[in-house]
Amino acid sequence: MSAQTDVMAAEQSTLGGMMLKRSVCEDVMETLYASDFQAPRHEVIYETIVRLFNGGHPTDTVAVTDALITAGLLQQAGGADYLHTLTSVVPVAVQAPYYAAIVHDAAVLRRMGELGASMQQWAQRGGDPTTMVETARAKMDDVLGMRKQSLVYVGDLIDEIVADAERPRRVYPSPWSSLDPTLGGGFRPGALYVLAARPGIGKTAIALQIASALADAGPVAFSSLEMPREELVRRIIAQGAEMPHHLLEAGRPMPEFFKAKIEQWQLMAPHAVAIDDRGTVTVGDIRAHARAVKRPAGKLAGVVVDYLQLMGGPAGVNRQEVVAENARQMKLMARELDCPVVLLSQLNRDPEKRMDKRPQLSDLRESGAIEQDADVVMMLYRDPDFEQAGGNEVPLPIPLELAVAKNRHGAPMTHTLMWEGSQMRAYDR
Repeated sequence: MSAQTDVMAAEQSTLGGMMLKRSVCEDVMETLYASDFQAPRHEVIYETIVRLFNGGHPTDTVAVTDALITAGLLQQAGGADYLHTLTSVVPVAVQAPYYAAIVHDAAVLRRMGELGASMQQWAQRGGDPTTMVETARAKMDDVLGMRKQSLVYVGDLIDEIVADAERPRRVYPSPWSSLDPTLGGGFRPGALYVLAARPGIGKTAIALQIASALADAGPVAFSSLEMPREELVRRIIAQGAEMPHHLLEAGRPMPEFFKAKIEQWQLMAPHAVAIDDRGTVTVGDIRAHARAVKRPAGKLAGVVVDYLQLMGGPAGVNRQEVVAENARQMKLMARELDCPVVLLSQLNRDPEKRMDKRPQLSDLRESGAIEQDADVVMMLYRDPDFEQAGGNEVPLPIPLELAVAKNRHGAPMTHTLMWEGSQMRAYDR
């Protein structure tokens, strides 16, 4: 008897057992999905038996036949005679869960074979290898995760939740102590933080400050789709050493005073920030970079991505759909890697058309799905009345509003920081 015949026999014995002995249905249903059956008619019969069982009805051949006739599916299921054949071939009805396990294992192997064939086709078509690997890994997780989860009821979790409430939160402080209480203590693993602003407001500099703060707790993966790593490091140095940024680009000897400040800062510098500055990357590239940063230390304190609207996606797909899917994948990555993910985002031009130019959630560029997937949305704003000639190089600190517009960890609130343009940093007032 071939392996294929064994699987068909197991499928028949599973269904026959369920129709002969209703009490085995529950055990089988904990193991199998309808899609686990290889024969299409067996899938139809299984769905009918499950529907009858869940409705409190008998699952014998008469009841199943009647239900299939009512649904117009009897011929698709093989006919009434085939149903009686199923009950005659089953060796022992109570062994239906055993045969169901055989069916499930065969389904997993079948899906693995299908995935292998798909991977071969992807390789032949060409494309981004990193994206292919990440897609294959996700699909393999789906294949191996097809077995149903055990049921968990609220009552089973109450004691655990109460005990957890008394444990200290696992959070990473932000660079601004005034912001931490609003965030519930700081940045939380598994959460997605969207940092949005119009161009030129300073969101990259703020993101670098956040990355440096997270690096105190462990390695941080920073994906920059806009700026080269050298420019980012210059900003980090200016922030950390509290020195004018332009001195790092001057092309002439640096005053010894500032060299000494840099050397002093280096002793406690955030060396654990790993920067990937490839200009065109996909979600798969960002995830692969994050995993590479995580691997040596076994943990990751955070992922920072600058910025969402520059991330790639499938060719020919509506741009709004690409942005929405990328935002969703960033949220899933935060949970998968068990670290906070800070995702920068552009705003549209609507604030410029209003009398009050402060940004709103509806100003998130290209997709309202960003707001839906984010745990926290923070928006930056600088009042034009405070701006002076020179943009980011203004000589005096000016107010920078950091509005927590959406907050699953507390109430929305606006914080006013001070923006030191020459040093590319913000600090508490």
